[in-house]
Amino acid sequence: MRLHTIRKISGFTLLEILIVLVLVSIFVTLAVIQHSTSDASLIAQTEVLKTHLRYAQSRSINSEVQWGIYYNHNGADPSDCYYLLFIDGDVTNIRQLPGETKDRVALGEMAITIKAAIGSNTGIPQTFLIEFDGWGRPTSVQLDPAGPGSYRLEMTKPGHDAQQFVITQNTGFID
Repeated sequence: MRLHTIRKISGFTLLEILIVLVLVSIFVTLAVIQHSTSDASLIAQTEVLKTHLRYAQSRSINSEVQWGIYYNHNGADPSDCYYLLFIDGDVTNIRQLPGETKDRVALGEMAITIKAAIGSNTGIPQTFLIEFDGWGRPTSVQLDPAGPGSYRLEMTKPGHDAQQFVITQNTGFID
């Protein structure tokens, strides 16, 4: 007759280890979310502006005239910040942007401003325009390059992380 000896094994089961890992990952996720100061509306509005710039670029490529985006920053009244689509080098010749109900996108209502690399005043919201030629390259840009061959734009909202993107000078690539 064979006697089976039962040894008591101490340690954690696989189920216990998995439960601890799931709980730790949940707590880490919550900590990261609460630490982040990004704002969904700021991120979304940055993507909308990039889309509107691409729209102006594609209209320039597909027509005989130049299209562009004009940003107005009224320093005296930050709630009066907006951008609009214009055609043929004339910022009074306004066209409605796709997906918008008005001829201008009001950023001031959302407390969002755009900062651009403009000479020594990098990081200060100022009025500027970006116009595209028939090849989709930015021309008539009233910005100084933010490095070799690029223009850097930054959308900001008080108390939140800024959202940045770049327009490549010679190709018009918007990232």
